[in-house]
Amino acid sequence: MSNKLKNLLKSITLSAALTVAGAQAQAKSVQPNNTLFNAKTEMKSDYQLRTQQIQHLSNTYMQYALKFEKCVLKPYICSTGSITIGVGINVDSMKDFCKLELRNSRLQLLNLDQKKAYYYSLAAYRKKVVKYGRCSLVAEKQKKFSCQITPAYAQRLYLAKSQNLITELDRKMTKAGLDFLSMPRNVQLALIDMQYTLGNSGFTPQKWPRFFNALKKRNYLVAGKESEIKNVQSGRNEWRQSLFLQAHRQRADFLAYLLKKRSDHEG
Repeated sequence: MSNKLKNLLKSITLSAALTVAGAQAQAKSVQPNNTLFNAKTEMKSDYQLRTQQIQHLSNTYMQYALKFEKCVLKPYICSTGSITIGVGINVDSMKDFCKLELRNSRLQLLNLDQKKAYYYSLAAYRKKVVKYGRCSLVAEKQKKFSCQITPAYAQRLYLAKSQNLITELDRKMTKAGLDFLSMPRNVQLALIDMQYTLGNSGFTPQKWPRFFNALKKRNYLVAGKESEIKNVQSGRNEWRQSLFLQAHRQRADFLAYLLKKRSDHEG
């Protein structure tokens, strides 16, 4: 075989090898990264699970919230002097107020200008007559404040607010080194009530240090005593404290069971 032919065969073989290697590399590059895919799937399923838990907690809490919060379809001034509607929904800012689906006496939706005029009327009325510390239902005292929301819309407002508050509460607890969604259900409901009553900025470890310290130690008896909120119904504080007391007893019973089981095993 001549040298020229040998060189030609070598070049063909080398070219074929490079083609195969390139095809293998390309095939490898388009294959899915199973590790990354599984991680994303796991994150997605965890997010969905937490979302479902939050929705369930929101629906459960609503049954208790309605014992202490009236569902008022017309705007009113709450005990803190804020413009409020529905199940204690704060709409004191014009931005939040104008987002409402307010309807007139004929159940026709108000336009933006009408909402602004209505808001200014409420704000002016508040300056004249509101006495802080006392709930003044504007809709009952002033016939001109006749606009309202529907019961179905009031429920949607509550669910949206409560789910946002619970999501914020979950993040707050995580930041404080606590896993909110793994806590006893009684404790979860009590914490949601504190978040709902105080607001996200009012219920913080900085403002409630002794409460959060007891919570971290799972000392639910002390947490219940520290959970009392001023200027709210005594029945609401008592209900919240009873939830912590139930959690305390359940934990004590569980620890006693573990101790007995260990004692029986060693015996």
